[in-house]
Amino acid sequence: MSLYMKPIKRRTDSAFTIIELLVVIVVIGVIAAISFVAYMGVSQRAVSASLKSDLSTAAKRIKMFQIENSAYPNSLTDCPNPAPSNLCVKLSSGNSYIGYAADNTSSPQTYLLIAGNGSIYYKITDSNQLAQLNPPTQPGVTPGATVELHAAKANSGAGPGINSPITTTWADTSGNNYNGIALGLTGSPWIGTGTAVNPYALAFTGGDDYVYTTNTPINKSNFTLEVWDRQTIRSPAYTRWLTSFSSGGLSDWNGDGTMYALLWGTGGPGYSLVATPGDLANGALHHIVMTVSTTELKLYVDNGLVGTSSLVGFVTNDPGASIGLATNGWIGNISVARLYGWPLSATQVSANYAAGADW
Repeated sequence: MSLYMKPIKRRTDSAFTIIELLVVIVVIGVIAAISFVAYMGVSQRAVSASLKSDLSTAAKRIKMFQIENSAYPNSLTDCPNPAPSNLCVKLSSGNSYIGYAADNTSSPQTYLLIAGNGSIYYKITDSNQLAQLNPPTQPGVTPGATVELHAAKANSGAGPGINSPITTTWADTSGNNYNGIALGLTGSPWIGTGTAVNPYALAFTGGDDYVYTTNTPINKSNFTLEVWDRQTIRSPAYTRWLTSFSSGGLSDWNGDGTMYALLWGTGGPGYSLVATPGDLANGALHHIVMTVSTTELKLYVDNGLVGTSSLVGFVTNDPGASIGLATNGWIGNISVARLYGWPLSATQVSANYAAGADW
């Protein structure tokens, strides 16, 4: 009897090797990354399209209002039943108003409207110029400044100034190219360590040193002047202009550390002003904001509203085409100076204050 032995079947292992698993994971990761980038691109294009559509529609309604009323509306958010001088213009879901201002005293009349969604912002003007804005790199800072002179950002955050240590051009970091021209500076005017306590700044020693920008468009009925400054020496012998233009500005008017927001014009006193209730601490860094609308002047210091003056019936003089910094003997240093084409809201002032002067 012969023995028959069945062939032994070798067991095969169908499991993946570690290398095969890693290859699969890498491939899945690459596909996911490509898909995410593609999705983000589509999503951003959708947001941009929505903002442009909203602003174009708003522009048509604003223009129709101007034709019917011989003036642009004072507000676009007076909803649901707007007053005769206002409009109710709603935006698509996710889009929000950043700033709106109209100047019905100029010839021709003008307006500016900015809207945003996430990190995407667009503006449109009375000439129907629709343009995308470059948002600030610091979250919370209000986008859309007409001028921003920023001691840290002027050198990409790596140090003070643009051609440190001495320069005659303080680069306008708003992207609008309204560069500040520095005159009378001596020695090494760019100072600071780039920290929150001691941010980069341009130092002024009094006398003839100052900074000015030329051909800066200022809406005399709606604007904001914002400054991060540190006063180091006070003397009643000087009237120190922290920031100024031909119709007013921010000034330590009496040389005693009391900050004033000033406007010259007609239909009211020689100037309208609000003053801080007491001395700004000598040598301390302060955030000072002056907002002007068609109805009121406000002054904020260090995230607090310290005063309001009514501008009803008050007409400012033509503010001209330049903004000056630290003229007429002011002694101290400035880290940031911004000019906006509309009055910042209290929320926007607070956000800019929280961002600080050192980013």
